[in-house]
Amino acid sequence: MKKAHFGIILFLLGGIGFLIFSMYLSAHQYNYNGMTGTYAALLGNELLVPYTIVCVIAIVGLGICVYEAYFRQ
Repeated sequence: MKKAHFGIILFLLGGIGFLIFSMYLSAHQYNYNGMTGTYAALLGNELLVPYTIVCVIAIVGLGICVYEAYFRQ
């Protein structure tokens, strides 16, 4: 498998995970010690670590795609 295909797969999986978590958080708002918003919803629903991991996966996949498309000779 080419590295570009691997990057595309990582980016798509990370993007889909990000979308799913974002929709879940918008439906399940949380008031965490007087805080509201996305960060409070992540803490209250205990999704901060998985959300961060999914975002990192998407960024790594995008980085691989950009590297393969523009900087590889």
